[in-house]
Amino acid sequence: MASITDQRSSIDPERMGQGDFTCFWRDSRFGDLECLRAEFHNHVYAPHSHETFVVGFIERGAELFECRGASLVATPGDVSFVNPLEKHDGAPGPEGYAYRMLYPSTDLMQQLASELMDRPTGIPWFRQTIVRDPEAARLLLGLHETLETSADLLARDSALCTVMAKLLLRHADLTAALPAVGGEKGAVGAAMDFMRSHLDRSLGLDEVAAAAGLDRFRLIRAFRRETGFTPLAWLTNQRVNAARLLLGQGESPADVAASVGFFDQAHLGKAFKARIGVTPGAYRSAFLGRATA
Repeated sequence: MASITDQRSSIDPERMGQGDFTCFWRDSRFGDLECLRAEFHNHVYAPHSHETFVVGFIERGAELFECRGASLVATPGDVSFVNPLEKHDGAPGPEGYAYRMLYPSTDLMQQLASELMDRPTGIPWFRQTIVRDPEAARLLLGLHETLETSADLLARDSALCTVMAKLLLRHADLTAALPAVGGEKGAVGAAMDFMRSHLDRSLGLDEVAAAAGLDRFRLIRAFRRETGFTPLAWLTNQRVNAARLLLGQGESPADVAASVGFFDQAHLGKAFKARIGVTPGAYRSAFLGRATA
């Protein structure tokens, strides 16, 4: 059974309110698969992206979010898919929402797709962000509950493989590789490389523009066109993703904040909670207490 970190005691009072709740854990058997069960009435996610997939469903209420340039509403019976590096956000509808989410890595999804097709495949790609599939939502609920509560390794393995196979066959493109997102070539790619290599210090837009070979205004326009983010928002997202790795290795939030370029621990906490939904300390605790199975 994966260890569970109950985040009720670590809610950020500035972004969480009465009735908001998160429960986050990781399952080491599936490449440290991240799992989140949450209820939000006040918390609003800032625009962000993940290096993993995001697969989940709404249990109650409605979540409002933007992804792939569309304004969307997810309700019970819907299953949502966010592919790696796709920009998205999230906010509660009038009655709030409760949901369960899984964050499988690209390696895990490619492995499952290859086993399913009985041949090597590229990284799968979900065609739609929201699909109406009540049966799949029920299956995901069973999978999520099994990963949260069951100590039976075979039950957890079987649930993951069975449910993900159904989702991949119904809703994913298994023939094409995951399309590149974020302009890996050219000026925007050069700007990304420069920022990735200098996460630990404050960067000026003029420096980033010089690395890209563009003036500042052209860089902002090109970056937004290629990624959907401003350079600052993209860099903040990268810093949060880097912080996740260091926190998972047991480093303290204060040390992590300095290592990845945040002004201080409070700055890290605000950016991290806005994108991940839990505090850096709670995220770190999920690693320190995880099961060794």
